Amino acid sequence: MIYQTVFSTLMLYYIKVKIYERGQGGIKLKKKDDRTGFIAYIIIKENKMAYLWNSTLETGHKKIDEQHRQLFNKLNDINAAFRNGKGAEEIFTTLAFLTEYTVMHFATEEELMEKNDYPDYAVHKKNHDDFKATAGELTQKLRKDGPSEDFIVDVTAVIGDWLISHIRIDDIKMASYVLSNDEPIGSQSFGF
Repeated sequence: MIYQTVFSTLMLYYIKVKIYERGQGGIKLKKKDDRTGFIAYIIIKENKMAYLWNSTLETGHKKIDEQHRQLFNKLNDINAAFRNGKGAEEIFTTLAFLTEYTVMHFATEEELMEKNDYPDYAVHKKNHDDFKATAGELTQKLRKDGPSEDFIVDVTAVIGDWLISHIRIDDIKMASYVLSNDEPIGSQSFGF
């Protein structure tokens, strides 16, 4: 059942996947983003779907990368709470924490972009705002309908895929710009 649900959800979001490995108790899916060439691996094992952090998601900015790792962990915690039968309240709490952490993370990125006069700030911020609206809709749907296997798979697919795509397309570009404009103290020229 979980495999069918996952494949249905992945197809719903037009994600091209292929089975990368099949092992005892699960499979490893390989997803390639045609726009960036980025490859992500999604593991479905023992009725559990998880997004894996890997070095290709690193932006080079220590604070942003640490926050991204935490977002992946919290996303996987939503699924784990459901799979382990923790109940609706635990899932609500985990989703609320993920949402709050995402807002804090976006504020960190936006502050860095403003501080460094990032030229694509408006587009990047709009992507953040659009995602916050989507997260709000998902939270309302969860409150209205309650947690179900289909909902959890949808949430992890929507949030996880958006996060991977956003990191690969927007955040790596932004972090590169920020890091290239970050001058160490004492390196400024004063015209002497």
